[in-house]
Amino acid sequence: MAYATVVSISFWKSINFCLLVFRPLVKVLRLVDSDIPSMPWLYGERQATIKEIKEDVCSGLEKNYKSIINIIESKSKGRLDFSLHLVGYLLNTYYFAKNMVDIGDDATIMEAFLDCVEKFFPDDLSTQGIVSDDELIKYKKLEGMFGRKQSIFAYESKCVNEFNPTGWWSNYGDSTPNLKKMAIRILSLTTSSSGCERNWSTFEGVRTKKRNRLGLERLSHLVYVQFNAKLLYKKQRVSNAKDVIQADNCTKA
Repeated sequence: MAYATVVSISFWKSINFCLLVFRPLVKVLRLVDSDIPSMPWLYGERQATIKEIKEDVCSGLEKNYKSIINIIESKSKGRLDFSLHLVGYLLNTYYFAKNMVDIGDDATIMEAFLDCVEKFFPDDLSTQGIVSDDELIKYKKLEGMFGRKQSIFAYESKCVNEFNPTGWWSNYGDSTPNLKKMAIRILSLTTSSSGCERNWSTFEGVRTKKRNRLGLERLSHLVYVQFNAKLLYKKQRVSNAKDVIQADNCTKA
């Protein structure tokens, strides 16, 4: 029975199909677990993954991708579709400038944006109105500095691993100061606790049975120095290298 399965052509076709489905999903998970802020990328890459599975993997045939997409959406619901995920998608010009109509007119995304505005500027209806009715419209229409050739080139010439949406807002968002502040804070967020877990590992290495009388302030300083030293070393070591799992030829890893 095992031999018949291994030599079966249909079995290996099924394995190949599974690999094609999981490849874009693994790239998204790898992005979430990376050291870069992943909030601006998670929802957009999830949407791109669904599109790739539908069009490239399943050749646009609903009967082939329907069950797969249903599983992805059911697992994502209540986990990867919170207001912050949707607003990060809206405020990341890498996606928004390429799909303004669908993103800007999506009722779910706009409702999420209003929810975030209310949380960022509580009990300040005046500022909420400025952000929603004035500054967001400037951004959606790419007016002022948003429409300059240099600002457009900044995201059109970069890929996901190269574009820095937080830096883009810092450079070109001065005409909408309240929205800029909100965008930078949201786009600087992570979507995974892996960074905290690595920090806890550093904490365990500093506070041992032999070094259990360290004061809280000194302990915090030691953890801060060691953790950031590791980040700097990692950045220097892989500055010119690409993440093979996120690369286009990740199947060769």
